[in-house]
Amino acid sequence: MAREHYLEGFLIAKRAENRSPVTIEGYGRQLRRFLLFVDGGGFDATTVRAFLLDRQRTVSPASVHADYRVIKAFFNWLETEELLPSSDNPIKKVKPPRVPAKLVQIFSPEHIADLLELCAGKSFLELRNRAIILVLLDTGLRVSECAAVRLSDLNGDVITVWGKGAKQRRVRIGALTQKAVWRYLLLHDRIHDHLWLTEERRPMHKRGIMIMLYRLGKRAGIEGARCSAHTFRHTFAVQFLRGGGDLFNLRYLLGHETLEMTRRYAACLGAEDAAAAHAKSSPVDHLLRLRTRREDGR
Repeated sequence: MAREHYLEGFLIAKRAENRSPVTIEGYGRQLRRFLLFVDGGGFDATTVRAFLLDRQRTVSPASVHADYRVIKAFFNWLETEELLPSSDNPIKKVKPPRVPAKLVQIFSPEHIADLLELCAGKSFLELRNRAIILVLLDTGLRVSECAAVRLSDLNGDVITVWGKGAKQRRVRIGALTQKAVWRYLLLHDRIHDHLWLTEERRPMHKRGIMIMLYRLGKRAGIEGARCSAHTFRHTFAVQFLRGGGDLFNLRYLLGHETLEMTRRYAACLGAEDAAAAHAKSSPVDHLLRLRTRREDGR
């Protein structure tokens, strides 16, 4: 009973920090899974490691690392609240599970062209879908952030975004994206303050955008990349860096709290550009070309 009471206190603390309801629900789900595994046993490093090892059998390394972070936050909160002596905090003896580096998927120029070709008409849905695609590609917004944009958040080439934890930031859109949004707004009835509307002129929510992108991707025959808002986010980040942007500005634009995630895009950029450079300068291809020239010159 005491542990459930501690869990409730932890969740109350996170609500007071203005964490999103989705985040708090996730904390509760992950910690209840951990407490069920402990099942009245002691809080020690061995138990935490056993739990993480058990999770490795069924979920991805990234999910196991997420479990570790939540457990760490819970034990550190218990220590801060003086409900657990510092010397008894087991998380201090448990190293975070390693997450293998994984390159992010991005859209190719051909993918983007194919998607936009499906939205080249003048109907309400085509204009809306084109505007959504370009906004996602030009800003890297999370799908929840994109769905939450209101007409009052638009100010010329700037969109005010409400990110995780109700944190506000401003992102810019370029001239082509501005034009796409303007053309879409010509058919917007302005009854709702929501920027994105369904065909019935009701507010379009996160799931609606996800379904729309998935269906467009299927129609366009996209292969090699999942047609989702997250892939647009990855594509924006890589292209921003490729265009000369820096990691600190990218961190702000994406709404990341730290540079840890942002650096993954730099790694992806390096891998892609290195592959492109190799395609131009392959040692074997270069040697064979030299040999061919010499043989042709005989």
